[in-house]
Amino acid sequence: CGGAWHNLMLSLMGILVLVGLPVLFFPLFSQGEGVVVVQVEEGTPLTSRILPGDVLVSVGTCAVVDQESWESCFLNLVTSQGREAPGYCGAPPSNMELYSDLSCCDQIDYDGPLQCFHYNTTIVMQPLCARASLVVGELRCTCNSDCDEAEPSCFVPKLPEGHQIVPLFLRNGTRLLFSGHPLGLASSFLISDFLPRILARSSMILWIPLMAGRLLRYIVSFSAALGLLNMAPVFLLDGEHSLRLLL
Repeated sequence: CGGAWHNLMLSLMGILVLVGLPVLFFPLFSQGEGVVVVQVEEGTPLTSRILPGDVLVSVGTCAVVDQESWESCFLNLVTSQGREAPGYCGAPPSNMELYSDLSCCDQIDYDGPLQCFHYNTTIVMQPLCARASLVVGELRCTCNSDCDEAEPSCFVPKLPEGHQIVPLFLRNGTRLLFSGHPLGLASSFLISDFLPRILARSSMILWIPLMAGRLLRYIVSFSAALGLLNMAPVFLLDGEHSLRLLL
């Protein structure tokens, strides 16, 4: 049963090394401070705004410390949809005449940089086409009374079914807004828990922990599978000898 025993030991050693990766990589990588972007899918809205090496620390009000919390934040966005207030507190643009063009609200197939909002005035709800970054604040709202003096107006975005405006915060303080389905945003990035201490923008450095983790998982899974196969009670396999001993 030497073959099966060797497969078992190799699989156990792979598991131990996999669990110990944070310790092995500690001199070059830190953890628990967010997730680092390793790769951005081409053609996504944030391709030119988020680069490999950027560290994401928050999705809206949900703090991100590792990959598990990153996935949990997006799961919360999807499951809480419809239960949260539909609008965002913000300050009206200083010169409203610049936003008199309402094409983003009128055209069904509009695909420009502006977002259609409706906001409360003293009389009725008014449409507004503006960049989301100019009017969307941190607080969620249903009407103006839900907002404070700094951001007194409640802007309700006009979005397709299932879509949301999702704020992303980088470690350097930058806030980015994504308009679309939350799962579409989550799948746009390849992320890692291992934040480089040096050469943070180097693709080679960013890929090292991911490739090491994948290699170890392959070793564990293939070794365990070969070990189980070897123990099958079949002629010329280790399982043949084990069966003879049992009988």
